[in-house]
Amino acid sequence: MYRDEERETISHIAYLAVLTLLGLLLIIISYISGWNTAFIPITFIMIVSCWAFHIINLGTESQRLYFYTICTGILLFYYGAHPKALTDIPIVICLVVIALSAKNDMKLAYMAVIPYPLLIIYHIFTGYIGPGSEQIVISRLFLGIVAVAASLILAKSIFVNRINSESEYKQLQKELDDAMNNTENFLANVSHELRTPINAINGITEIMLSSKLPENLIKDAESIHYAGKRIYNQISNILDFSEITTGSIRVVPHEYEITSVVNDAYENVIWGDYGKNLDIAIDIESDIPVVLFGDDAKIKKIISELLDNAIKFTSVGGVYLYISKRDEKYGINLNIDVKDTGKGMNRREIEAIYKGYYKKDTESNRTTNGMGIGLSIVHALASAMDGFMSISSREGEGTHVHISIPQAVRNKQPAIYLPDSSRYNIGCYFNTDKYAKKEVAAYYGAVIEHIREGLGIKIATASSFIEFKEIIKYNKLSHVFISEWEYEMDRRYFEELSKSVRLLMFSATGDAVDNADILVVKKPVFVLNAINILDDAYTGVKKEKEPFADYSRLRVLVVDDDSMNIMVAKGILSMYGISAESATNGRMAVDRCAAEDFDIIFMDHMMPGMDGVETMKKIRMLRNGFYNDIPIIALTANAGSGARSMFFEQGFNDFVAKPVESSAMTRVLRKFSGGVGSV
Repeated sequence: MYRDEERETISHIAYLAVLTLLGLLLIIISYISGWNTAFIPITFIMIVSCWAFHIINLGTESQRLYFYTICTGILLFYYGAHPKALTDIPIVICLVVIALSAKNDMKLAYMAVIPYPLLIIYHIFTGYIGPGSEQIVISRLFLGIVAVAASLILAKSIFVNRINSESEYKQLQKELDDAMNNTENFLANVSHELRTPINAINGITEIMLSSKLPENLIKDAESIHYAGKRIYNQISNILDFSEITTGSIRVVPHEYEITSVVNDAYENVIWGDYGKNLDIAIDIESDIPVVLFGDDAKIKKIISELLDNAIKFTSVGGVYLYISKRDEKYGINLNIDVKDTGKGMNRREIEAIYKGYYKKDTESNRTTNGMGIGLSIVHALASAMDGFMSISSREGEGTHVHISIPQAVRNKQPAIYLPDSSRYNIGCYFNTDKYAKKEVAAYYGAVIEHIREGLGIKIATASSFIEFKEIIKYNKLSHVFISEWEYEMDRRYFEELSKSVRLLMFSATGDAVDNADILVVKKPVFVLNAINILDDAYTGVKKEKEPFADYSRLRVLVVDDDSMNIMVAKGILSMYGISAESATNGRMAVDRCAAEDFDIIFMDHMMPGMDGVETMKKIRMLRNGFYNDIPIIALTANAGSGARSMFFEQGFNDFVAKPVESSAMTRVLRKFSGGVGSV
């Protein structure tokens, strides 16, 4: 649309330029030839008027073109009214007619021809054309008539062909749009069908992992669960890419906490053994506002994709995520930076990302999984939120992706806060010689520096054992941070040190050590973990899953047409002590609600016959509005943008995306249980 307007403006300027040149030539010719000089100011006024109409956009584009053409006709008539100039007029008219054939109004071309027959009639009355006229005048007159007629025929042909071509183009465009819409619908339906078995895989394995499995089966269950999550992410990428290519992506802003988004994003990616051989640092600027307003689902997707891409293409070294901000009048620019020491990219590959597709590995040297559209999706999501993405990379030297997205601020309090930070005096010992890539030391150094600057904590760092002993000797430390490598170099020393100072060890496995005084935290190094430890919020030697609250007093109904989905949902609910009832279609759900009381209803959105929306509305009408205040939660495989607002508009109280995760179930139960649950 913008390019069409630009082309139209250029064509108007070109028309005015020709009209101006013609007018100036007539003024010069009139002056040299001694013609009536009274027409000179008229010509000047017409030219100025045409430009003024264009500049101030007076009238419609079509009306302005008619005015330009009338002015051109007047100028041509004035020029052709002089006998010796009559034979020049057909040449100019032919050019004008051909030019006007490019417009969508053939009447303009006919208007441009009118001065010529009027001139012929005028010269017949004046006697210049008649029985006594020279033969050369008659022959030129005849040739002019033929030329003007031919130009009209040619213009008509061009006009008709263009109209037909535009009609065919519009028809093809409509067919293409229909095909793209059909593709999007197909992908959405396929994803729904695929998510049903994935829901079963993830749900059942999560139930298994929450129970006491034999040691030899835990690893297998974790691998299955991880594979299911990877498949789920690939399906989500297909849906996102479909939305981007069809232009149906929607931004749905609401309040969120950036620390929570970052935590969910990295846990979604760094799961099981994925990336365990890498040094990964997750860093957040401390004074980012605690509550922002934006589309947190898309921001979570961006962070997840950036981390996943960095880990996927990095075999040696590490990955660094840094979340920061820049203050603006409208709030902040949320900055997301991800650096890695991976394969890197060349300029051609970076350009391919901006065009919408990228795959680092070819079929012959393929070493990674995935479809290669992650960074293209990130670019499109950032653009949809009025942000931008930039990439700095060289082959073999890693990649740095920078994202900046404008966000409004709802609560200006800092996201990371540590009361009485002056009481902390920390010693950090990370031997930099052990890193295969020197950038890793810079990543961890940046985390330490941001904690020091942002929170005002005293931190002394050492890169060798000798330096560390000097720090211990001359400083009274409250905490010491080391990694597993340093601990293994001199266990006895650090075990003795842990008796006088609180010692934290970052470990790739997260396995506890025999000495209970040493706190062990599984990598990646996440700044929130470090802050929680300092604030005594982190108390365990090994981070365990949060215990499931007891919601056994709640009466819950699960409605889904797929028996496997019901089994998974009931299995997850059983972890909270809930013995859920079920219904396999909308009619059965309505009948059960008419006869029984339920505290929460989980409703499948897509069911044959009576779908989830219709079923929900019928339940709301039961028993004099008894269910108007009962939360009905949508269970949905639709995780496309705009899903949240769509479900709220339809009357659902909330929604849980399939595959159902226990974290999502915990959130919903806490929100709608009315304080029934207890740990």
